Amino acid sequence: MTASRKKQERIFRGIPVSPGVCRGKVLVLLDPKDDKVPHYSVSEEDFENELKRLDRGLAETRKEILEVQRQVAQTLGVKDASIFDAHLLVLEDPTLIEEVTRRIQQEGINAESAFHQFAEKYANTLSASDDEYLRERAGDMRDVSSRILSNLLGKKICNALSQLPEPCIVISRDITPSQTATIDRKHVLGFGTDAGSRTSHTAIMARSLGMPAVVGLNNISHELRTSQEV
Repeated sequence: MTASRKKQERIFRGIPVSPGVCRGKVLVLLDPKDDKVPHYSVSEEDFENELKRLDRGLAETRKEILEVQRQVAQTLGVKDASIFDAHLLVLEDPTLIEEVTRRIQQEGINAESAFHQFAEKYANTLSASDDEYLRERAGDMRDVSSRILSNLLGKKICNALSQLPEPCIVISRDITPSQTATIDRKHVLGFGTDAGSRTSHTAIMARSLGMPAVVGLNNISHELRTSQEV
């Protein structure tokens, strides 16, 4: 990937995961991990309410993922839609329910904080695995996690990639499979990310969409600026 800045050319090297060539202005997406997750104490009388909130958050997230899966099945086919089976399995993992419940009850903390602590620990463990398949599942975990947290906080995820005003090349720390699935193909010319690999679900979605993509570009999201030409 080549970037121009005041007639100087810079070359960034990464992993090409979907073939193609594109040129245009950059849109740098902020890392959602920069958002603070609220942390506060809850009394024993409020434990049941926090657990109900957790149940509602999981149920709403399941509905959202099923809708994304339905859309992908219609546009790209059942095979690509099956990627989201892994996301649904996260919601059905008994360890998730047990561990988050334990944190709420034993540590006396709110559902968002309890879930966030568990999800980050789990995702970091997957990221550190020697098994490439397990490492890539960390991205799935974080994708699902962001949805659950948004639902617990009463917010809706706004997918910036589906509502772009003009054509651009998207640069981000990472792009989730569900973001890629609902991408605005008229306005996203291609994308590059700091993280990722050839076998990630995001890479698979990019190939199915026929969208040029380069991942593993290290700190490109900090090196480039919105509106810069690449």
